[in-house]
Amino acid sequence: MVGSESATTPTLDAGSTVIYYGDGDDVADEFLIKDWDYSNLTVDMADTEDSVIPTAPSVPDDTYRYWKFDDGTGITATDSSGNGKSGTTQNMEEADWDSSIKASTTYTNTYSLNFGGTDEQVIAMDATSPTVYTMCAWVRPNDVTSTSIILRSNGDPGSTYMDQLQITSGSRFQYYSWDGGAITVTGTTPVQADTWYHVCATAQNGGQAMLYVNGIEEGTPDSVGTLYVGLDRWHIGSYSGGGYGFYVGYIDDIRVYDRILSSTEITTLANVTSSVIEITVLGNLNIFQGTLSAPATLNVAGDWSNTDTFTHNSGTVNLNGTLQTITGDTTFYNLTKETNTTDTLTFTVGDRQTIEGTMTLKGAASNLLSLRSSSEDSVAEIDPQGTRDIRYLDVQDSHNVNATDIVTMGLNITNGGNNPGWNFLSLEEITKSVKSSGGVKYNNIRFDP
Repeated sequence: MVGSESATTPTLDAGSTVIYYGDGDDVADEFLIKDWDYSNLTVDMADTEDSVIPTAPSVPDDTYRYWKFDDGTGITATDSSGNGKSGTTQNMEEADWDSSIKASTTYTNTYSLNFGGTDEQVIAMDATSPTVYTMCAWVRPNDVTSTSIILRSNGDPGSTYMDQLQITSGSRFQYYSWDGGAITVTGTTPVQADTWYHVCATAQNGGQAMLYVNGIEEGTPDSVGTLYVGLDRWHIGSYSGGGYGFYVGYIDDIRVYDRILSSTEITTLANVTSSVIEITVLGNLNIFQGTLSAPATLNVAGDWSNTDTFTHNSGTVNLNGTLQTITGDTTFYNLTKETNTTDTLTFTVGDRQTIEGTMTLKGAASNLLSLRSSSEDSVAEIDPQGTRDIRYLDVQDSHNVNATDIVTMGLNITNGGNNPGWNFLSLEEITKSVKSSGGVKYNNIRFDP
């Protein structure tokens, strides 16, 4: 998958692999990771600079007109673009500002506006007719047939109407305008009542008109000659010619840009609804090309393989499977592996695992967690730079490259051999050393006889 798709949670079969591969546009892009339980997860981006991230990317803020509908009171719908094209509600009530039903966005969004049909609308005077634009809106319609969302007119939308988002008699989103002939792009998503949708249209002189629903392009683009000018206002929720009635339902966060937003930017607008806190991978996780930016908790039950970039975000990688292997140089923040049954965690020779926060490696009494390299008698490197929370281990062929030894005294850890940077001295051995040497300084602690 590209990563920009707007999709409900699928049923992922055991053994299946979800691959994020990006859009291949030679531009560094960010894609919000889906909050799914993966069987296997692979990041293999067509563009090396692309990233899969746990928090929604920032939305484009260079709006030309922007009615957030967050006013909450009164008759003014403020234009938050800073260009002074605020709208005025017509025949609406105070209660139509609704703080309980609104589009779920990560940016500030306190209200939506509830349109009751019949004669309710917002009109914003604006004599500048754009010749290139992107317009987007969040909508939650109650009536899903032959209704207008937003359009421009010269005061009589029954006879002059264009630059329009609407819902057809067949319950599909549609873009409509005029350049001497009708310009239409009709979507494919069946519009359901009482459901939030993000709808965008783009158009420009000499180019094409395109339609996006929930961040995905739909319909067949239509050619644009020269868009009609001479209109002087926006109507939001109004009726229009062509048999389109007043809108019934909620509208929120209408944005107009005086440029064509990229498909990635439109997808970002449609998907800024959540941040992912925890991801579970029931099998293997592979980072072949590109960057995986971690959520707060990343659970991996299979093998870990990283040949490009992992950004830890001060999060925790929890290895919760059995007989797991870590391959590729990786810098973790917290790395955790705990088991109550006998198990083995294998580190690949030639790779280094750096843990900047807490390294937690724990087996249990009579059920040790074995730490092994991928090739016997050859060491694999670890660099635990912070806290070491370890016990009930059997360690072999592990090279701690950190300047501070890993001290195992009293932690029920077995020395399997070939473990530079680990110190397996017992209290008795340390005591003998202190007595024979007349005192020793060990790990910044002074022992005297």
